[in-house]
This record gives sequence, structure tokens and C-alpha cells, in this order.
Amino acid sequence: YIYLPCHNCFSVWQNDKVEIIPNEIGENITPSYISLSDNQILFGKEAKNIISKLSKNTLYCIKRLIGKNYNDKELQEQMKYWPFEIIKDSNSEYFKIKVTYNQQESKYTPIEILTMLLEKIKKSASNFLGGQEIKNVIITIPVIPLYRSYICALKEACTACGLNVLSILSNTSAAAFAYGFNTINEKNGREVK
Repeated sequence: YIYLPCHNCFSVWQNDKVEIIPNEIGENITPSYISLSDNQILFGKEAKNIISKLSKNTLYCIKRLIGKNYNDKELQEQMKYWPFEIIKDSNSEYFKIKVTYNQQESKYTPIEILTMLLEKIKKSASNFLGGQEIKNVIITIPVIPLYRSYICALKEACTACGLNVLSILSNTSAAAFAYGFNTINEKNGREVK
């Protein structure tokens, strides 16, 4: 299970309960920040903490952008406030994010950036599970937006990093399931399954 708003939380069903998987620094929630520097890619809190030094190369709110085209009104409005540069893709109606990475100008689609983030989550989950390969996932997303292009782009990013999406749930439904799975039914004295 992977939760994908502006922060990430990932969990696994094991030991008859939902367990939150901590990131490399032991936190349960990871900010959706990616910073591309001259020789490395930083994620989460590390990327967020370096934003003042690498503002044009630190990307955030990317998941809010997937599936949108360059002329989208919300995108055009938000572009005014981001330090990173968004440019129109010359080959389509969509856009790319321009950064300097490895001392070269690079352009990435939101799906490519999301794929990097998912690969990092996948690696953290695999490490937590003792090197077990992560193949199948349930993704959660905000109730809004649930537009088709968002879901298609999300699935494309998952496929690009070798993840098979079993289901896509709203955040609220996933939270209810997790709570229910971990709650004892006091009325009849058995665990809710």
C-alpha cells in the first residue's frame, strides 16, 4: 500500500496487521520532494532541507501535476510560484520540468519524476522486508482529483518502475480499511478481517 499526496506513507500487511514502513531516517511519513544535484538525487526530508540552496533543482507538488497538459489553468497559475522551470513539451500538449543535473540541462516529465520517487519507495520497502522483491501494490490517491488522465499517468509511472497496480483507492477508504484491519471487534471478541 502506497499513499501518494504531498507526503508519502507506505505500509505492508504482515503479522496479521497493517505495518507502516519507516523511511531510511526512521520516519513514517516522507515529504514528496526530489532534489537533483550535481552528483546525486536526494529524496524526502533531505531534499526539502536543501531547497534554499538548490531551489531550481528541488521539485515538489509533482503528483498534483501528473496528467495535466501545459495549458491547464491551475498549472499556469501555480507556475508563477515555483522556483523550478516548467516548459511546454515540443512534441505534445504536455510539459516538462527543466533542471540542471550532472552539470547538464535535463528535462523530465512529471511521470519520470514520479517514477524516481516510486523507485525510492520501492527500495525502502524492500529493505524493510529483508530484501523481498516488491511487485504488487495498492496505491491511494486523494478523492479529488480522480480524473482519468491522473490515474493513467500514475499507472504508467508504476509500470515504469516494475510495480503492478492491484487497485487504486481513495485515501479515506484506505485509512478506513487499515483502521478496521487493526481493530478488535469488542462485540464478538474477534479481530475484524
